[in-house]
Formats: sequence, C-alpha cells, structure tokens
Amino acid sequence: MAERNLEYLGRGFSFPFAFSVVRGGVLSRSQVAQASEVEKVRMSIWQILGTSIGSRPMLRSFGSRIRQTIFAPIGPDTNILVGHYVKQAVETWEPRVFVQNVTVSDQARSEGRLDIGVDFVIKATYEPGSIVFPYYLSEGERASWAAAFENGRV
Repeated sequence: MAERNLEYLGRGFSFPFAFSVVRGGVLSRSQVAQASEVEKVRMSIWQILGTSIGSRPMLRSFGSRIRQTIFAPIGPDTNILVGHYVKQAVETWEPRVFVQNVTVSDQARSEGRLDIGVDFVIKATYEPGSIVFPYYLSEGERASWAAAFENGRV
C-alpha cells in the first residue's frame, strides 16, 4: 500500500493550547503541544463549534451559532436547529472537509447536554473522520466541554 502524504492538512498548536514535556539526555524541556494531519482537522472543527459568533475581535463572523440555543428547551426542534447551525459552521470555516452527516442526540438531557456528532470526509484523500462535541444547555455545565476534551472523553 502506498504511503499517504497528509502534510497538506497542516501542523500547528493543539487545541486546547497545552505544553508537552520533551525528555532527552540529562535535560527535559517544555514545548507547545502540536497536532497534525487529521487530528488538526478534528481540533479545528472542535474550535469552530466552541466559538460563538462575534466573540473574536479580529474575525467577528468566525464560529457557530449553536450558543443561540442556550435557553431553548431540549427536544426535536432544538436538535434540528443545532444540527443546522453545526453543518453551516463547519462547511463555512473548515474548507478541508465535506460534512457527511450531523447527528444530535439528547440522551443526556437530564444533564442538560446534547451530544453533537459530526461525520466528515477529508476532501483531498476521502479519508473519513468524526468528532462528538458535548454541548451543554444548562448554565452550570456550559464550560465543562473544555474539561471533557482535555480528559479525552470526546
């Protein structure tokens, strides 16, 4: 099988921003954690969904509109609206992928959470990928998506 070259997908800082320890010889040092290829695309989608439109001073239109549903009741109407906002945002801001499917599950409604699944295909290689983004509708749980990402639960 031929080796695939995925360098065009990019390499850069991981999201959320973190440091990693590099050990070598007698010394150890810290460096900014890096992500590359398909993982970089996943992190990019995660960042798009976690950013509210208007929250970036230099690029006000960046992000998704899912935060507009923060006080909406959990149900089929909200699920459809959130799915639409997610697909619109990823198609607008992530040019390296085709969005195949967006699913919104409200099975964790007692926690005030919607689980948003995004299935995508890398345009250049047709390699499939997916992420699950936990979207909290309840006030107390909104910020815990970052903790979920850092702990590898998504």
